[in-house]
Amino acid sequence: MGNIMEKLELTAQSMYCKKVEELTPSELHLSLGKAVMGEIAPNWEASKAKHNNNRRAYYFSAEFLMGRMMYN
Repeated sequence: MGNIMEKLELTAQSMYCKKVEELTPSELHLSLGKAVMGEIAPNWEASKAKHNNNRRAYYFSAEFLMGRMMYN
């Protein structure tokens, strides 16, 4: 968690030239979002790549494909 606080301080300084304690709620929200995304982005990308490389199966039922034609 200390790593997030350090990133938050750096983000607040680079985006708003303010300390964390001086940020408005909106500025704090945006700064914290950027800090968290910077922390989780590498793991998120690796997870996405792992899931996208797996095979997938899709199923369409006959009822779905025929739709309203069955009732006309």
